[in-house]
Amino acid sequence: MTEHSKADSLVAQPSDQSLTRFQERAPQLLQQVREISVLDDAAYLQVCEYKLAGAAILRTLTTITNQIKHTHKAALESAITPWERIMKPLEEAVALAEQKRKEYRAAQEARTAAAAAEAMALQRERIAEQQRQNAAMLDAAGHAAAAEAVRAATPLVPPIVLPPAVPKVRGIRNAKTWKVRVTDQKLLVRAIGAALILASDDLALDDFTKNILHILSGGVTVEALTCLFDAHGETANMHWLRDRARMQREAFKMPGVGAWQD
Repeated sequence: MTEHSKADSLVAQPSDQSLTRFQERAPQLLQQVREISVLDDAAYLQVCEYKLAGAAILRTLTTITNQIKHTHKAALESAITPWERIMKPLEEAVALAEQKRKEYRAAQEARTAAAAAEAMALQRERIAEQQRQNAAMLDAAGHAAAAEAVRAATPLVPPIVLPPAVPKVRGIRNAKTWKVRVTDQKLLVRAIGAALILASDDLALDDFTKNILHILSGGVTVEALTCLFDAHGETANMHWLRDRARMQREAFKMPGVGAWQD
């Protein structure tokens, strides 16, 4: 049975798509995620299935609730509320499954890295011992300079290819992405404003004012103006900020904006 078929077996099929069916399945899935302890690959695969199943149900419920919103605007609140109550435990189940999955993956990656480091140390010691033997042979043959060069050489240890830390599950992504959050809206707007003033050709600024503006801008450039508004009129263009964080990685710095890998 494939990963998708396992996940699909946990999801209500179209003929079962009734309010009562989902009301039973949502808290049941959340309880299953709460009870599982991810301590081995089998449990990891199971929690991945739960995550995929919960996400699939949420997609179905989102479609249903969006349709209700579109066709029943007059009775929106009374129609949507029971469906959204069902979605809450499912969202918690998906988040909890993802948390447990990530915790197990991080623990496995740490174990794999520790095993690799130990293997590298053993290999380095073997190579160093071989170098000592080679140097001793060169000394015995009267090649003192060559023997000293062999002793001084840094042991070259070939890299160790690490095996996958966790089983691969279709639909589950382990790649880390950069995320951003506006932590101080006023600070971000002030920094961009300072950058715009510095870039203006119409203002005669003395050196003291320029220095103050440089401090306030925090290294932000005029192009950052595009991150103030997005297509929906939000305060910050999160797509622009995320692209910038992905490109600059640890070097990403912008006043009022935090970035991290997840």
